[in-house]
Amino acid sequence: MTEHDEVLTTGEKAPAGKYYCDKCGYEYEHKDEDQPLPNCPDEGIYTIWNPVRLKPRFVESI
Repeated sequence: MTEHDEVLTTGEKAPAGKYYCDKCGYEYEHKDEDQPLPNCPDEGIYTIWNPVRLKPRFVESI
């Protein structure tokens, strides 16, 4: 991992930009760096936000 891959979570202040939910990949546009990051609207719980989109951890097959 490189240094810019820091982990940001719900309630932390972060630079403006796009972040992706660690669980579901939801794309969130963070506009105000003075505001803390929210929970992911899809997951609705404490969220780890990544500055880059990752592959989903779980693949569901039907």
